[in-house]
Amino acid sequence: MLFYTTRDMQEHAQLDSRTTRLQSALWSAVVALVVAGMNDVLNAQVYAQAAPWLTDAQNLSSLASSLSTP
Repeated sequence: MLFYTTRDMQEHAQLDSRTTRLQSALWSAVVALVVAGMNDVLNAQVYAQAAPWLTDAQNLSSLASSLSTP
């Protein structure tokens, strides 16, 4: 609101600078949240794709152990 109510050009410049810094800080936080969210999505995808392979590997390991035991 101050930006629209003040008539002092120096104060306008200060308000503009402050607004720019605040916007930058807010966008940095948003980007960090998006990156963290995408990391979670990609990890979930990898875990979902690996689950059948891991189950098969565990089954094969159990089968190999039972076959090698006399």
